[in-house]
Amino acid sequence: KTFDPAQTIWGDSMANHLLFELKPQYQEENIQIVEEKVQPPPIVVAAEPERFSREALQVDRAIQLQPIYFVKAKPIIQEQSYPELDRLSQTLLQNTDIHIRIDGYTDNFGDMEALMKLSYDRAAAIRQYLVRKGVETFRIQTRGRGPANPVTDNASEEAKQANRRVEVIVTKRN
Repeated sequence: KTFDPAQTIWGDSMANHLLFELKPQYQEENIQIVEEKVQPPPIVVAAEPERFSREALQVDRAIQLQPIYFVKAKPIIQEQSYPELDRLSQTLLQNTDIHIRIDGYTDNFGDMEALMKLSYDRAAAIRQYLVRKGVETFRIQTRGRGPANPVTDNASEEAKQANRRVEVIVTKRN
């Protein structure tokens, strides 16, 4: 593979930033490091997530979350869901009297046993995320519901996507 006109670019190498000079028609294996500069990674200051109001946290009611995204057919939480889960964890840390249940759901496509396991594993992945953020394990129940209680029919891909969800329900407040 060859590169276009001479250019200088930055590249990452084990958290160090290296300055590369790419010459016309050089092969990748002939790239030379012309200068190495160690630069600290940029400082990212994350805003504190907005918490749910205490009024919105009523027993036997679902906490209204933004959608939580998972890798397709896996119980792996996608990074784009972290801010919403951080918001939930901060709320739970500030309201230590609240206990929750996380219900995982799937669409109706596939083997029932696999759907039940996937829905439970996704709920458990959220519990694990919250526990890592400092929420006590005993305050979190999990349940896999599979394709039960669909919010819409499963007639289209959009409808199936709506049914693949997690719900967080307040189960107890002291």
